[in-house]
Amino acid sequence: MGGGNEVAIYLGVSKGNLALKSILEKANASITQSEMFALKKKWLNINDLSKVEFTNQELDYLQSKQVLNMCIDPNWLPFEKIEKNKHIGMTAEYIKLFQKELPIPINLVNTSNWLETVEFSKQRKCDFVSIMTPSKERRAYFNFTKPLMKMPIVIATLHDKPFINDISNVISKKLGITEGFAYAEVLKEEYPTINLIEVKGAKDGLSKVQQGELYGFIGVLPAVGYSINEDYIGELKIAGKVNNTLAFPMATRVDEPLLNSIFNKLIAQIPPQENKDILNKWLSIKYEEQVNYTNVMILAGFLVCIILIILFKNRSINKINEQLESYIKIVDENVLTSSTDLNGKITYASRAFCEKTGYSREELIGKNHNIVKHEDTDARLYKGLWTRLSAGLVWKGEIKNKKKDGSFYWVDATISPQLNKNNQVIGYTSIRHDITDKKIIEELSITDALTNIYNRRHFNDIFPKYLNSLKRDHSLFSFLIMDVDFFKQYNDIYGHQEGDAVLRGIAKVLQSKVNRADDYCFRLGGEEFGLLFKSSNRDNILNFVESIREAIEGLHIEHTGNRVSKYVTVSIGLYSDFVNEHHNTEGIFKEADDLLYKAKENGRNQTMFNVIPF
Repeated sequence: MGGGNEVAIYLGVSKGNLALKSILEKANASITQSEMFALKKKWLNINDLSKVEFTNQELDYLQSKQVLNMCIDPNWLPFEKIEKNKHIGMTAEYIKLFQKELPIPINLVNTSNWLETVEFSKQRKCDFVSIMTPSKERRAYFNFTKPLMKMPIVIATLHDKPFINDISNVISKKLGITEGFAYAEVLKEEYPTINLIEVKGAKDGLSKVQQGELYGFIGVLPAVGYSINEDYIGELKIAGKVNNTLAFPMATRVDEPLLNSIFNKLIAQIPPQENKDILNKWLSIKYEEQVNYTNVMILAGFLVCIILIILFKNRSINKINEQLESYIKIVDENVLTSSTDLNGKITYASRAFCEKTGYSREELIGKNHNIVKHEDTDARLYKGLWTRLSAGLVWKGEIKNKKKDGSFYWVDATISPQLNKNNQVIGYTSIRHDITDKKIIEELSITDALTNIYNRRHFNDIFPKYLNSLKRDHSLFSFLIMDVDFFKQYNDIYGHQEGDAVLRGIAKVLQSKVNRADDYCFRLGGEEFGLLFKSSNRDNILNFVESIREAIEGLHIEHTGNRVSKYVTVSIGLYSDFVNEHHNTEGIFKEADDLLYKAKENGRNQTMFNVIPF
């Protein structure tokens, strides 16, 4: 009579009385699950541990099944996956919850791909599929439950493609979609001319987007975001939604409708907090949206001003006060805003600002606003900020700030002067929007993954801007290219892992030497590095570059394949000049590159530089 974690209790029969034993075993087997629960409830005064109230029919059905066979998509993280014959992912969390409520076990049926899962289910090798999008064809084989979860359908593109506000704008382009994904039917029905290309899955589709074979890939937000985070950060992005959400129910065999009723009850009893916990555990994805944050901040600032005016003029009106309290609460809880006096001491901080910084309101009021200033921020930014504010003007820009625990966050801020009745500045109000995720993604897109210094893409972007800024005052600037001597031989002797360690070591030397905000170091590709910097005179430049070359050799990284030293060394081509209108990036790069090859031809482990005309 026992089951699960309960203690089993048996009937005793005289030894040798096999006929009576057989009769009692048959009688025990004939007792239905529902009758068993009813007996326990009546005589033991206990209810079944299940929080779900199944009908007698449903309990008898489960007893007759003895085990429920389940099929899943074997490779669709973060939704689900079969890994070492185990079910993992979001749906696995839900199945664990269901198993606690069911009196019989759930058995995972192994499949190799989604199409095999669908085929197994049609052949009744599986009693249910963990999640499946309904379609006209599938309704012939499956009943569908209430949605287990709802997720947006999104489009992923290359990072440089524009935001997609409406899918109708790109239906003529090649768009990938996973084969067997029922949502393709919905798209074809709504957009008959849409150019859909079937792919094997999110990984295959995103790879084709990255290689330029497809313009975009259409998929479910968690699966697309998971794959981008795993393999394509800085290269691909989620460029827009296709529609609001798509429901994902479970699919049960159509010839056993009781199973559908059972799962609907199991889904209905999932606590809201459990849903949140599962989502938080497996989802950490955001997609690009076209939002005008300047308008949001202006609107928020306008709202704050309206609230303050109404508070000042209408204190005696209870109804308006109630409305104001509601508005203030909305602003306080959702807008990162603060106010200071003329000396920068904080006079007001919203709850949202306190939560973001990690400080309590009591810890902030009366303190200088430098309490959240990050040491990485260029002093020139604050100088420009105070110049505008002192002139009674509004300042807008991006600022890196520091939390109480030492971590950082980025904001897009609008700081405005506060004026009294006489139009005199009495303080300042700042309204901010958190752009930390945006800045992290930007940083990843311009950073070399191996060395953590800027990559060739950022070099190509910043070099023209850097040069143009110097043309205004004809500054003396330098650009160098360096190349590791006999690096192929190093990799052949010591292996590519050690070769990567050498590149990281050289990058650290460059980072230690480049200390000014307007000096930059880059990995241009392979074992080639670049440096952009300014200096006041030629002697300083040559001494600086030689100190870099000597510091790299001074790492004392053994290199038996180096013909000029027993350690790893570099050859350097250095181009310096007073910038004028005739200079261009292509010409400067070629000059430095030619000097690098002269350094190699002259014996390596040296710097070759041009002569500056004075």
